[in-house]
Amino acid sequence: MMRRVPLFSVPLPSTAAVHDPDYSFNASGLVLELTCADTADRDRVTRSTIRFARIAAVRWRAEIYCRPWHLKDAYDTVCEILDSDWIGRLKSDCAPELLAGGGLHHYNIYLDSFGSLEVVAGSVTIDNVVLFRGTP
Repeated sequence: MMRRVPLFSVPLPSTAAVHDPDYSFNASGLVLELTCADTADRDRVTRSTIRFARIAAVRWRAEIYCRPWHLKDAYDTVCEILDSDWIGRLKSDCAPELLAGGGLHHYNIYLDSFGSLEVVAGSVTIDNVVLFRGTP
């Protein structure tokens, strides 16, 4: 049975996004960026950059197609899905020698007005940068 384990959350809620999240693929994997304004401190804007390294598969669902499972514990939070049947299917489709490079992890995050992003990758990290802070 699959279990979800929260790993980390973005520091500001996705309901405060300045614009739609940006995502792109590059040589190191998939990068998801979210820029939010702090509703309590309007002079603070923070960009969260989530990096998925060594990606094997990606699936995204628009918000209207998400089921309660996609939101559970994953609202503004990167979770790892343990005992993932998706990873099992990917491994059965892959030549064994290609799996020798390390473990695969099934990650999930849900962002408001964006939907659910699921990624099978080797690892995930987050960086949070305050872009603007006004004077007190």
